[in-house]
Amino acid sequence: MKSTSFLSAFAKINLDLKVLNKRDDGYHNIESVIVFLNLSDTIKVKRSSKLSVNFDSPFEENISETNNTIIKTYEYFLANYPNLHKYSIHVEKKIPISAGLGGGSADAASFMRFLIEDNNINPNDINLDSIAKTVGADIPVCYTNYSARVSGLGEHIDRVSVYSPLYALIVYPNISVSTKWVFENFIIKKIDEKTAILKGDLSIENLKYSKNDLQDLVVKKYPIINDVLDKIKDSRGCIISRMTGSGSTCFGLYKKYEDAVDSEKYIRTIYPNFWIKSVRIEN
Repeated sequence: MKSTSFLSAFAKINLDLKVLNKRDDGYHNIESVIVFLNLSDTIKVKRSSKLSVNFDSPFEENISETNNTIIKTYEYFLANYPNLHKYSIHVEKKIPISAGLGGGSADAASFMRFLIEDNNINPNDINLDSIAKTVGADIPVCYTNYSARVSGLGEHIDRVSVYSPLYALIVYPNISVSTKWVFENFIIKKIDEKTAILKGDLSIENLKYSKNDLQDLVVKKYPIINDVLDKIKDSRGCIISRMTGSGSTCFGLYKKYEDAVDSEKYIRTIYPNFWIKSVRIEN
């Protein structure tokens, strides 16, 4: 390998999210359309005599350097491949933490791609179902790194194409939401045909009829999220506004980049202390 490798780990948003049922093992089966953004963490990796991970982050939340998704990914592989190389890993965070943007999963998945290549592991031997359970449900789709409809825990992945070009305004209201709390308190309702998961045509019109099942629960606990969603919805050119994943990040979709940028400026005047960014959705 090179003396130092630089990896990119891209943020994701859930265009919709349907919770189908609770499994016997305590996890939930979901369906969701996930797309990736031109927003990424940068990971610097080099071989070392011991494994270490450190983070450089502008966000208030602290990330454990001994208990994080990268360490968990390494330990998962080490249990199956005891002769793994060791690494010194530095992560420059650009993706907000515990925000529904999949930053930790993206970091783990990016490192996993590197780990597989650098240790000559056959990618066909990788058990995404096991990784979803053991390390994180978003890691399989972050590993593939393309727009997809995911199901199960997140290990079943079908590639999709979304309307293009498409842009998003991302607003993180500085609230860390526990995914564990969300799923422990979520009550499954009968699927409404009008708001069912996106199937087939991922047109902008169809997006309007989908939803994030987790949004109402999180909004009830954190009403400011609903205020943010309303403000985004009222911005120029916004097609839909929605919460991603288990929150708390909100997003709006736009067909024109100029509208996303103008909306970013508008929302900043209302919430000057929130993390706000206009981005492009990648297919």
